[in-house]
Amino acid sequence: MSQHLALFARNATPDRCDQAALQAGIWQCLGELDLSHTLSQQHEGQGREQLCDYWHAIMHRREPDYGNARYWFRQLGRHPAWVTLAERVNRLWEQAEISNQAWRSRLLRGGAWDSFTMVDLAEAAVQDASLESVARRIQALELVTLMEYCLLPLNVRDRPQRQ
Repeated sequence: MSQHLALFARNATPDRCDQAALQAGIWQCLGELDLSHTLSQQHEGQGREQLCDYWHAIMHRREPDYGNARYWFRQLGRHPAWVTLAERVNRLWEQAEISNQAWRSRLLRGGAWDSFTMVDLAEAAVQDASLESVARRIQALELVTLMEYCLLPLNVRDRPQRQ
């Protein structure tokens, strides 16, 4: 995969941590949690906005190892991608007419994304099938949002399209 990413980003100069974060994210999106974990662990506490730590936290939430996910979200702190994520989750709640407003208010406390509540939601969804669909949809938004954030240094949107 590294060769393909290098070709994809030939006009950009992402550092090793950015490349690892992008790869870890791709592996996550493909359901390859172990491969994502291996990459993200190699860059603990490093890089732009600790992107690998964010992928590491998500991987443990999906595993599921909720305590370890919470640990990594504590290491991460606040993340700039959460502004966009909070907006998207709020729109999802409105458009999908999801009835469970208690989870919405917890996830978007004060209008800001709460990663710990997402871990709680994932854990609760194991016992409550009505929450599983909501949790999966929110997680999909989170994965897309974080992948977009990983792509920022590559300036993908500014590149001319192939003819």
